[in-house]
Amino acid sequence: MVASEVNSFTENLSSEDNVNVSRFSFTVPEALRQSYEDIIKEEAILRRSRSHPVGLGDSDEEDIEVPRFSSLDYQDVEDCQVDSDGDLDPPRSGSGGRRSEMEMRIEHRTRSSIGQVGLQVWRGSLLLADYILHHHQHFRDKDVLEVGSGSGLASIIASFCGAKVLATDIDSCDILDLIKKNIANNQKLIKHSVRVAALDFGDTNLKDEPFTENITDVIAGDIIYDNDITEKFIGFLTKLKEVKVGSSPIFVHVAMEKRFVFTIADLDTRAPAYDFFVEKMDNIGLKYHHLETNFQQYLCYEKSPELILVKIEI
Repeated sequence: MVASEVNSFTENLSSEDNVNVSRFSFTVPEALRQSYEDIIKEEAILRRSRSHPVGLGDSDEEDIEVPRFSSLDYQDVEDCQVDSDGDLDPPRSGSGGRRSEMEMRIEHRTRSSIGQVGLQVWRGSLLLADYILHHHQHFRDKDVLEVGSGSGLASIIASFCGAKVLATDIDSCDILDLIKKNIANNQKLIKHSVRVAALDFGDTNLKDEPFTENITDVIAGDIIYDNDITEKFIGFLTKLKEVKVGSSPIFVHVAMEKRFVFTIADLDTRAPAYDFFVEKMDNIGLKYHHLETNFQQYLCYEKSPELILVKIEI
């Protein structure tokens, strides 16, 4: 069994039988605030009501102290604070303070087998969501395909930024139902509808897939961890390139965490999954480059050097 480090710093709204519903707060980019002004104000009211519960009277003796949230994971995160009711405060810029903050409610698993890691939320998905928020103008009105959607978190953020999204994953382990549930529970954030479909990029004949006609961008978070899956993903990109030959390029945005291990063979620390990914891209001549990750942070998590973004043009 494996467990994501994200579980250690999210605020759980409910938890039962390895299933959590957690609050993921994020700062709204300045250019998007006007479109969501009413919802942002509602969010601020809800937060104040959680800090000062209704029905407790005006007596000081009846005040309650809401426990603060403690986590080793966010204590060293620059500018990441905790508010009065224990919520993690992501870094924010400009004026507006709390009025610029909104939240997602994401159902996810706290642990799983390797084959079911898509049921958890991983830091690569949070980095990917941050990237989409920061570059929301690029994604507005684009046709975005997310592969390996998992909880659907990045697809929800892409829709919030104005993209038309197709969220996909394998038809197994109840992942598609999880994506649909999270989309339904975050309808206030959905600007364009998010469609959900099964897609195993290792077995898909893209010539029979209608979504390939309009797709402009592919997003993927934390799918680079297993060599067999990576090889299938590279094969999927190759097939997508063949189907779209002669048309506008498709931009593929891949967020991942370089997981280092010490190998006896090399007597050194390496990131084998990442190394395999880069090797495969080089072997078939894919055009790619690493993106800077020092842009503004909108969600609260530790943006460590091991988190990277790769942009591929096909």
